[in-house]
Amino acid sequence: MPRMYVPKYMEYEKRKKQAAKYTSKKREMQSLQEKLRKEQQERAARLEKASSDVRQAAIKGNAQLLKSLLKGQQGVSAVDITLPNTGSARRNALHEAAARGHEGVMNALLELQFARQLLASRAGDSRTALHFAAWAGHQGCMRKLLDKISQGDSRSLALAQQDASGWTPLFYADAGMAKLLLE
Repeated sequence: MPRMYVPKYMEYEKRKKQAAKYTSKKREMQSLQEKLRKEQQERAARLEKASSDVRQAAIKGNAQLLKSLLKGQQGVSAVDITLPNTGSARRNALHEAAARGHEGVMNALLELQFARQLLASRAGDSRTALHFAAWAGHQGCMRKLLDKISQGDSRSLALAQQDASGWTPLFYADAGMAKLLLE
């Protein structure tokens, strides 16, 4: 088949249409990227607020508020708002509850599916919830934490974990608590 002659102005029009289509697609892509960026910022703000609220409920010892906060979050999972180590000391809700002796809050947190992750998480000074409970002398909290940690190797490992100073929960415990830890 012979090649058809295409006048120059038609090639120009074709390129002009392609450029307009490309520009339109580029604007659409930029708009979608901006929308996604805005949604991510909003989600991060919701996550920060929810995480702060959960931590404050743990600090105040309000187990009912904590449970309602964990259930009532839209678009934010309980893991996302409970696990982050926040604040200047980078403590999560379980750290705060253990340090203050709030057994009701600890019960609510230890019933969560990801309780193992909470137990293993460390604050900014590398302390676990077990360190905080031993340091503050809360035997009830220690008992709950030890019950959640299975017997055997896991318990031995939990008791051997050192903080940034090289101290284990046993170092922080008084004589009565040390006996509880070694049972």
